[in-house]
Amino acid sequence: MKRRRQKKIKLFLLFFLLLLASGLALLFFLSGPGEKVKVMEKKEAAAQESSPAEPLRRQVTLYFPSEEDDLLHAELREIKVASPEMEAEEIIKELMAGSREGYLSPLPPQTRVRQVFITRDGTAYVDFSKELVERHPSGSAAELTTIYAIVNSLISNIKTIKQVFFLIEGSERETLSGHINLNKPFSALPSIIAR
Repeated sequence: MKRRRQKKIKLFLLFFLLLLASGLALLFFLSGPGEKVKVMEKKEAAAQESSPAEPLRRQVTLYFPSEEDDLLHAELREIKVASPEMEAEEIIKELMAGSREGYLSPLPPQTRVRQVFITRDGTAYVDFSKELVERHPSGSAAELTTIYAIVNSLISNIKTIKQVFFLIEGSERETLSGHINLNKPFSALPSIIAR
């Protein structure tokens, strides 16, 4: 009888251990995929946070010459928010792209911006390709509107720029086409802007 009782206890313990092992195995297999889902959700969330969003943009005012007068006419555009140098390059590229409202392009075709550098005192050194000089139309009015379309567009939109100095292919130049002295930096000229 004692043996029978011991045998029942052993069977009961064995049954209990098998039941416990089955329960743990079941718990392990059922909880496994849930953990993977959570890990995947975390990975996907991290990927979404690190994926590049649309760049911030801001509105700027560009100035274009007109055939009807010797003034500059305002036109709104949007550029990417970036460093002052990169924003200056974007503004000049928008000027090169030309007016959307029928005004003249202030820069000759194929002109490129080689580099923009802004000093601590607020002087922007803008280095253009040789096409700015080689393809520029002659005349003092054309030179004046080219210079101040760039100068007014940069100074009115970028707070760190106080004046603009022109370089061609990395060097100083006397004039664009024989009229206006380029040996000094230019400040904004609001009087040339049409009201």
